[in-house]
Amino acid sequence: MRTSVILFATALIALGLFGTEWQERLRRVTTQKEVPKETNNQRLPKTITVKLGESLQKAIDSARYGDEIIVEAGASFQGPIILRNKGPLPAGMTDDGAYITIRSSRLADLPPAGTRVSPQHAPLMPKVLSGSADQGALQTETSAHHYKIIGIEFLPAAADQFVYDLIILGRGGFAYGQNTLEEVPHHFIFDRCYIHAYPTQELKRGIALNSSDTEIINCYISDFKSRSQDSQAICGWNTPGNLRIENNYLEGSGENFMMGGSDIALQNVVPSNIVFRRNYVRKPPEWHGVWVVKNLFELKIGKNVLIEANIFENCWVSGQNGTGIVLKVQNQDGRAPWTTLEDVVFKNNIVRNVSAGVSLLGLDYLQNFNAGQAKRLRLENNLIIANNPWRDGGGQGIMLNPYVEDLQVIHNTIHSGNVVLQIEEGSPYQHSNWPNRNARLVFMNNIGTARGVASGPYAGTAALNYEATNWQYRGNVYADYYGAYDCDTQQTICYPVGNYNTGPNNILETIKFTDVAAGNYRLRPDSPFKGRAANKRDVGCNFDLLEEITRGVVQK
Repeated sequence: MRTSVILFATALIALGLFGTEWQERLRRVTTQKEVPKETNNQRLPKTITVKLGESLQKAIDSARYGDEIIVEAGASFQGPIILRNKGPLPAGMTDDGAYITIRSSRLADLPPAGTRVSPQHAPLMPKVLSGSADQGALQTETSAHHYKIIGIEFLPAAADQFVYDLIILGRGGFAYGQNTLEEVPHHFIFDRCYIHAYPTQELKRGIALNSSDTEIINCYISDFKSRSQDSQAICGWNTPGNLRIENNYLEGSGENFMMGGSDIALQNVVPSNIVFRRNYVRKPPEWHGVWVVKNLFELKIGKNVLIEANIFENCWVSGQNGTGIVLKVQNQDGRAPWTTLEDVVFKNNIVRNVSAGVSLLGLDYLQNFNAGQAKRLRLENNLIIANNPWRDGGGQGIMLNPYVEDLQVIHNTIHSGNVVLQIEEGSPYQHSNWPNRNARLVFMNNIGTARGVASGPYAGTAALNYEATNWQYRGNVYADYYGAYDCDTQQTICYPVGNYNTGPNNILETIKFTDVAAGNYRLRPDSPFKGRAANKRDVGCNFDLLEEITRGVVQK
């Protein structure tokens, strides 16, 4: 009826049959929007403001899906703050509309979405402080879900306080709870947050990442270090996966990022679908000789993992041998025999200033092989500089510890001081008892500034035959101190036809990199290895692609 009246009156106006005053009244009626009303099935999002001296926890407790909590920048709030389980989503509500957003009141002054924050942005953020050592600053209730945290600073309450985990997303399983998928918290986004300890302080971990469907993006996570134990910026182990770690700055003395290190309690579950992209992963040089250092990045369990366009920087001999990247299978405490590492792609990364480049371990000999085998690992188009300023460690480019099935190493540039591909053999790996020895190893179109491949007393083709089956080794550049160009000669060490030996002298001059001192390993136009790969491309890394995809990862 109302619609009919309005249409009729509008027609009269058009005919000029109403006066000016009535025309204006009717214009307001016809253009006025009806205000939506809440129903039992649909609640309108609300905005909750939390100022200095007010309770952030109370605001979270009262919030419902879709609400926004605006927290006063510069104000401090005592943790632990707990993200509550609000129950299932209302019927018809999508994930995008469900998030409870907790954000800084000065979000508009922070860098825009997609841009990483830094410590200089701390005055624009509210602060959430840790509670006791085992409480941290932020925790999740069992099965809690759909929270978005934007522009918040998380830090210890005091510079002399030891905190195990500053942010706890989910639980570690077994004795700690979260032994079923139903208990796993999920759907969290941490965007443009500053998560840190104090420079002189020991802290175990920045984020314990045992939730699923979680994004950590555009954050600055720093100063997580210890003198006596492993310490990480981010570490997860009891999660089904669906994780995105992108465009962050990460500092951790033990491992900057690690998946594993404790057994997963979710039966027959392997953390899957993990994206680790465009992160600046770094150990400050001033940590040398002070904190226990192991690796920059480590996977001990995982499936469908993409590690792309990151810059990994600085690792030295300390708690271990200073290897930058570790990809291995490890059933840490022997309680998860389904542990495996499968379908991992490591591409378009820069690894520099490390004692050794990449370590691969296909079998868990520490647990008497009570785990799966690493399968389908691919290293492609990476620059690896295993020649750190401290001149420590073995200087291997890639260390292959038996046995990885379907390993592909393609178009990498590896500057190392020892062996480009070192394949371990013998005890404790029980070589003779495992029939599938590095099956289908592919090592093609790589440049290495050291001996090509070695294993114990063997090198070249002999090492490949001893340690691998159905292997391909073509289009590689190496510098063997004894070797021949190929196996057609009677030299002591030989390599398959189609590879190139620079010899022991003037290696870098022979390869003709553009500027090694400046870190530019692009081949010069007069390099003899341009267009000499097995696929007729340049041997080694595609630097046009690498420089483009990693541009902006290091932010000054």
